[in-house]
Amino acid sequence: MLIIQAFPVYFLTLTKGFYFLQNYFVHSCSSRLKKKLSMHIAIAGNIGSGKTTLTSLLSKHYKWDPHYEDVDDNPYLNDFYQDMQRWSFNLQIYFLNSRFNQILDIRKSGKEVIQDRTIYEDAFIFAPNLHSMGLMTTRDFENYFTLFNLSLRIC
Repeated sequence: MLIIQAFPVYFLTLTKGFYFLQNYFVHSCSSRLKKKLSMHIAIAGNIGSGKTTLTSLLSKHYKWDPHYEDVDDNPYLNDFYQDMQRWSFNLQIYFLNSRFNQILDIRKSGKEVIQDRTIYEDAFIFAPNLHSMGLMTTRDFENYFTLFNLSLRIC
């Protein structure tokens, strides 16, 4: 397991070939919210790799506040798996909104937090892969990435 410090988040990757993390994260949010954050740990890895299980175990052991990916209440997930090209943009916007709100809540809480999926995986892995596979148009991908960058400036 590789630990990468990317202030204000620590990323633990579950696969050795997961190379999306860059210095980009260092400049992610304004100092007014950084001061309220004790520690934010994020688990990154492939679907089914054990992120949720690891998050649960670590949160119990260290008494951290766990934050999980919202899959049960996701109104786009089933539609996406039925027609990926039609619903890829909608799904990514839903995740962007959900994860951005989660970041704001985490930073405001001032608690030590562990999270089982991050906003960065969507922006640097999932959305680009959907675009490169032809499942998201260039127009939609650029729109998504513009909103992602705006969310980083706001937080």
